[in-house]
Amino acid sequence: MYKTVDDLPTPCLVVNLNRLKNNTQKMLNFVNKHHNITLRPHIKTHKTIKGALYQLFGEENFEGLNTQQSKIVVSTLGEARFFKEGGFKDILYAVPISKNKLAFCDEIRQSINFHIMVDNVEAIHAITEYNKNQEEKRIWSIFIQVDCGGHRCGVNPEDESTKEFIIEINKAVENNDIFVKGLYDHAGQSYGTDSEESLVEVAKLECSIINDFAEKLKNGTYVDEVGPFQLDTVSIGSTPTICRFLPSFGEHINEFHPGNACLFDRSQLHFNSCTSKDIACTALVTIISRYPKRNEILVDGGALGLSKDLGPTARNKFKNQDEENNNNNDDDDDDMERRYKSNLESKWGIVEGHPDLVLSYLTQELCVIKLPENEDIDRFPVGMKLKIYPNHSCLTAACYPHYYILDDEDNVVDIWKTSPRVWN
Repeated sequence: MYKTVDDLPTPCLVVNLNRLKNNTQKMLNFVNKHHNITLRPHIKTHKTIKGALYQLFGEENFEGLNTQQSKIVVSTLGEARFFKEGGFKDILYAVPISKNKLAFCDEIRQSINFHIMVDNVEAIHAITEYNKNQEEKRIWSIFIQVDCGGHRCGVNPEDESTKEFIIEINKAVENNDIFVKGLYDHAGQSYGTDSEESLVEVAKLECSIINDFAEKLKNGTYVDEVGPFQLDTVSIGSTPTICRFLPSFGEHINEFHPGNACLFDRSQLHFNSCTSKDIACTALVTIISRYPKRNEILVDGGALGLSKDLGPTARNKFKNQDEENNNNNDDDDDDMERRYKSNLESKWGIVEGHPDLVLSYLTQELCVIKLPENEDIDRFPVGMKLKIYPNHSCLTAACYPHYYILDDEDNVVDIWKTSPRVWN
């Protein structure tokens, strides 16, 4: 139906397939260098079957779903159902579990390896109580969420309450209500760093905290009342920290769970996790009106096509040596990268190929784009399509029920359906 990007209705999300392939292969190559580490990619960024296959195998390898490699992370139970139906057999629901979701989880866990997340005593008690009301015994596979400095969720190994939590977990293990599959952390504080040095320090701290916690749990020294834990998996993986590509991750870490690294976005460009040529997804919009006196254009993608995530415009300026080097470099590509990064006046994204345009005003379905004073508005006629690098690809992609997949010449080569936008 649609042959090229010019044929597409807007707003829509387009994905450059070769960029996605290159991004996923780079991550696979890095993981393969660490022979004790496996990949459990987070699929919440794209929410598509084929996207997950590329993350796992670097290709559309449906046969790979029958191997032990086919393990993923999801952020909703709706995603879990969608991927289970798509043939995935090892799924971690990476949101701390609550009592009202156990019945949904119980349905999904049938016939696959399904894992839930816990970080509080109430969740353990809820699992135990749920099991009491079942005719057949359930043994739930759990990951313990660890707080390695992000302070979003997870247990802090330094808190006394965490020792009480581990004691309750051990009781549930002895009662055959659960078994502990592993530990899990997301270093969300990496998104608040302002330099390469501080980002690397976050990556190192994450490794240090979770490795130390794993060591004490495994050898039974964390709390006197509990003996050694069997931990199959110690998993880490925010995209900014993983993309520092540390030479070593410590003794116990044996799994990565990056998500955003398959598509990247303007925020990851801000953190130097990627270049603009690595950003694989853009919101495609059409210029629908122009206002020469204001030197502004209007496009048909608003908050429901871009999201209102402010990305790097709401964060500290990120400083590093590469930026200083680029200031003395006349290379056109380096100049373009620098202008993409420095245009923090553009709040809702950045226009591919036009780094000085400013997305200045956003409503539900519309966005006003301000042109530089020296820019000729006639270069932007009504009907022209623009690609916008999203501030946060996870949220922008979630605005669309499917994506148009493009080759490097902007030909439409496929359409990927996403998981339904339901939580349970």
